[in-house]
Amino acid sequence: MRGPWLLCGVLCVLLCALSWGEIPTVISYQGKVTDASGNPVADNTYTMRFRIYDDVTGGSVLWDSGAHSVSVTGGIFSVLLGESPQPAIPLDFSQNYWLLVTFNGVNQTPRQRLASAGYAYMASGLVPGTTVHGHIVEGYASSLTVINEASNADAAALYAFANAGAGYTHGVYAANNSPSGNGLFARSTSGTGLTKGVYAQVLSDEGTAIHGQAPSTSGSTVGVHGEVSSPDGIAIRGIASATTGAALGVLGNNASPNGDGVRGVSTSASGQCWGVLGISESTDGRGVVGWAPGTSGDTYGVAGESSSSLGRGVWGLASSGNGWTYGVYGQTSSSEGDGVHGSATATEGLAYGGYFETESDGGIGVYGDASALSGTTYGMYGQSASPSGTGVCGVTTQARDLSVGVSGETQSSHGIGVLGFASAYPGSTACGVQGSTNSWIGAGVVGYNSNYSASNAIGVEGGCAAPGGRGVQGYGGSTSGTAYGLYGIAGFPSGSSRVGVYYSGGLAGTGTKSCVVKTSKGPTMYYCQESPECWFEDFGDGRLSIGRAHIELDPVFLETVTISEVHPMRVFVELGGDCEGVYVERRLTGFDVKELRGGRSDVPFTYRVVAKRRDFESDRLTVCEAARTDPFLYPEYEENVRRRFLEGITRAEDHERRSDETRLLLKRGAVPDMSRIAVLRPD
Repeated sequence: MRGPWLLCGVLCVLLCALSWGEIPTVISYQGKVTDASGNPVADNTYTMRFRIYDDVTGGSVLWDSGAHSVSVTGGIFSVLLGESPQPAIPLDFSQNYWLLVTFNGVNQTPRQRLASAGYAYMASGLVPGTTVHGHIVEGYASSLTVINEASNADAAALYAFANAGAGYTHGVYAANNSPSGNGLFARSTSGTGLTKGVYAQVLSDEGTAIHGQAPSTSGSTVGVHGEVSSPDGIAIRGIASATTGAALGVLGNNASPNGDGVRGVSTSASGQCWGVLGISESTDGRGVVGWAPGTSGDTYGVAGESSSSLGRGVWGLASSGNGWTYGVYGQTSSSEGDGVHGSATATEGLAYGGYFETESDGGIGVYGDASALSGTTYGMYGQSASPSGTGVCGVTTQARDLSVGVSGETQSSHGIGVLGFASAYPGSTACGVQGSTNSWIGAGVVGYNSNYSASNAIGVEGGCAAPGGRGVQGYGGSTSGTAYGLYGIAGFPSGSSRVGVYYSGGLAGTGTKSCVVKTSKGPTMYYCQESPECWFEDFGDGRLSIGRAHIELDPVFLETVTISEVHPMRVFVELGGDCEGVYVERRLTGFDVKELRGGRSDVPFTYRVVAKRRDFESDRLTVCEAARTDPFLYPEYEENVRRRFLEGITRAEDHERRSDETRLLLKRGAVPDMSRIAVLRPD
């Protein structure tokens, strides 16, 4: 049956939730078909087709049901558009659409515009921009409350999802206008278990699970603030559970000149609680990382402060019992920066700019390593501006084995293992480096060069830029027995020369110069002869033959002396037999011995030759300026020497007192219990 049809229909979007977050776009369409006279068509099955367009006329087909049979009774029919076996409707209904119905091959015009049912907007979620208003009278009332009763361990009372693939979107955005309010407040009310007030997770390899930002450019703003009142609580705990990579337990950024990237406050007045505790289990991870990216100004990567008389501004603990671990590790990329900088601003008392300690029987209290292979590097650099201060003070409380108070090492070809610098005013008794020991076989300072092949290796080197200064000064202050101001020992390698003390440039002193030999009396001193001029001498034997003898001096000896008309050699001959007597004719490289009165004797003789040392020909009775304050020559200066010695003893005693005080603090438990860290580690 064919002819002009009149078709009218009612469209509504059928909304029936299949599961949470899943709303099907199935359209219920009901219509009535009549003939040209307005009478319902006969009851039968008719062929119908439905298409959705993006325009009222023309446009593109966005969905097509295809032709299928529809039962009509009394002219009335009802269909579900998008129901199988029809194709699903792939539209988000974010714009206007028009439906074209074809009945028995005839298009019914005009197209019908699709419209929503009255409250269908709320079916799949809040419309963007929807505001929920509430009036909070008192207590913890809320504008919007979402409760999840599900027993599923992963169920969420509120799920927010920012699906945009780009842009600065927020899964949850909370704001607050109160000066003391909270933009976002989360509470875990369970009294047991490892619950979280706030739990955030990010799947992006560059994302941030929790990001705190204080955009204000002034004031004491806080990017992230954590607070705990429990004596064993943790204000903020960051855990990087990755076992590899540069994972970060906690990362905080701040743009305010007075703000904090991360601030942890523990308000408890007792107990071993932490304002901030960072734990990382990664082999390359960091429990806490502080980074000051500013290229100028007095910035701090990490700043720690303590107001307690026994507190620590910064405390680092490496609890591993083995491996190359660091309690505190500091690094700088600046050519003038400090890897670790400690400052004690107190002007009195037992304050330490940096305090290092080891309890291991093979440990090192302080270890400094300058690994650069060139440049003026320092393994350890200590500086004191106080007249009685100490540039570097290292204390090891271990009373046995190879423990080291201060150890400095450098691998640079021009580096310095330990450098001490005292910048106090001239005339003070400040020391760049001072070592003292109470052991009867110990050494105040030990310098050792372990290179077995270098001929110019140096165990200890001292230098001084002052006109009358001392590169190295040793003082033996004992009032009894034999005291040594400077004592040098040479090893005993077979077949090589041994020099206990070597000097370059000159050797002067007010005491005697002695050689000690072994005799029946014991070690016995032989004294050197002194001369107002600088002479080298040589000895030898000769023999007259027919009253004459020529002696040619050793060529090596001639390289060390000057023999000329101005500086002639001196020759002393002693005859070994009877003759008329002899005289000497001196030459430049030797001399002739001749018998008097033309004698022709054949007798032996010995000789002694003395000649001026080369380059020191004019030296005679030279004044030694360095000895003007020598107490052996000028007793009035003895008190100054004694005072310096007593100050050194006082400084050593003060050092020992500080060591005793340190040990006392340790006995009182001033150092936090190391074992608690293991308890705080996550399961």
